[in-house]
Amino acid sequence: MNGVQLLLIVGIGTAVTSVARRRRIEPGWIIVVLAAAASFVPGVQRLELDSHLMLAVVIPPLLYSATRGVSVSLFMTNLRKLIKDIDLRQAARHVSDPADS
Repeated sequence: MNGVQLLLIVGIGTAVTSVARRRRIEPGWIIVVLAAAASFVPGVQRLELDSHLMLAVVIPPLLYSATRGVSVSLFMTNLRKLIKDIDLRQAARHVSDPADS
């Protein structure tokens, strides 16, 4: 992938995000749908990204945007439920096979 393609992808992603926010639609969904549709267009080259690029450039903004709308109280409620579920699973494993512990 050359610099022009990367710049084009970033520009389209930014434009889609700004339009989606004005219309109060989650930008991630629109980008996923557009990317899926573009994958079926004949003649479009296959895009391959380095995994380090994905981890450093793509994932952090997605995580940031996903966490902006979460309230602390809702997060703590879900965290408590998750911890309780993990504890119950560990207890169930211990009861079913006490030799493992």
